Amino acid sequence: ARGRTPTPPSVHSPRDAAPWRVLGLLPGSDAVEIRRAYRRLARTVHPDLHPGATDEERRALEARFHEITEAYRTLVA
Repeated sequence: ARGRTPTPPSVHSPRDAAPWRVLGLLPGSDAVEIRRAYRRLARTVHPDLHPGATDEERRALEARFHEITEAYRTLVA
């Protein structure tokens, strides 16, 4: 269709859009933006940076950190 910006092929299904959403980015963001978003999020949820967290909080932080890391690896691969 004329006048519409095409959607990148890698984001046609919701599953493909998940890594972008996890990092809080728009599909098609460049490598610098991806890396910046990953590092910003990793600093906020890294379990080692929350020494006073309870075991439950630590598990939640670990799960979120893993989710962020997997999203980053998916997008930079």
